[in-house]
Amino acid sequence: MKLMRSCMVFLRSTTLTIWLVGLFLLSYLTVAVWSKEALGFFIMLLSSNNLFRFAYLVFFLNVTLRSVTALIILWPARARFFLRMPLYIGLVIFLFSFAMSVNIRQTKWILVGEGDIPDIPWEQNAFQVAHVESALEKKALRTEESLIFDYEPTLTVTDRNGVHYAIGAFPPRRALSTFMHVLNFGIGPGVELRKRDVIVARGEVALRLIPFGSVDTFDMPPFPYRFYLSLLPNRVIKKGKEIARDYDLEKPRYGIEIVKGEKVIAKGETDTQITFDRDMSLTFYKPANWVQLEVVHDPFLIGLGVGYALIFIGLISYVLEIVVFRSAIQHAVI
Repeated sequence: MKLMRSCMVFLRSTTLTIWLVGLFLLSYLTVAVWSKEALGFFIMLLSSNNLFRFAYLVFFLNVTLRSVTALIILWPARARFFLRMPLYIGLVIFLFSFAMSVNIRQTKWILVGEGDIPDIPWEQNAFQVAHVESALEKKALRTEESLIFDYEPTLTVTDRNGVHYAIGAFPPRRALSTFMHVLNFGIGPGVELRKRDVIVARGEVALRLIPFGSVDTFDMPPFPYRFYLSLLPNRVIKKGKEIARDYDLEKPRYGIEIVKGEKVIAKGETDTQITFDRDMSLTFYKPANWVQLEVVHDPFLIGLGVGYALIFIGLISYVLEIVVFRSAIQHAVI
């Protein structure tokens, strides 16, 4: 019993708080100086290192016990008790929800196009991609000063009840129990591999060809070819010293290089077809838009929000308490 009482006294002591906060600040600043990703490193440790989790648990118990003790002391002064309560409760809720969020949340990156059903395990395939809005104009005229994207890429998903959700890059949008946002965007050229006149492979390949001039690769197993692809302007417009490149994304022009083993067997530019390796040909048809979607399931995100709100309210009420308390003391002295 005596040992338990000693442990409780130690856990709620100010000394322990100072040591834990001091060690955290020292480690945080050290990591920030050497790697510049201190917050990410902290979250990684909290999600995977049991020793760090134990230290966080001790800190959480310390804050919780000190908060409870402070509220018990303030109980006789009801006004101060209720003014201070949001800050203490908010801090405890925030620390608990933060640790649980880091360790419980599920995250997945998914590549989708129109008509796809994203594989989201916790939603049991509840969504379908109804529409993908490109980040580029179909007729894209580019100069040296042009922006990479014309506007933000978005997609519309529909849940099992027919409700539509517009998903952009930021901020994340909640759909049912899932938070979604667009991480990346690209073009998926439609390709058709033929041997003589027989189609042996066909599909859309999601490539990173933006910004214009980027090169990406794809394979079409089991065939031993690697295809290097880039987007070329359909025409180049020159006016004095100004040069503009006109891209037609309805019927793009590609720069292509085909490698078999270590040898380049074909190279050229086309918007329709390229022939290689005697009787093989690669035909292009209308490309589709794709987006890389980040989906997150985090049941403790609401707790984080509640904790933030209570801490904010608590700080305001704490300042109010100080002002009122000092005013009352001065009035009593007078």
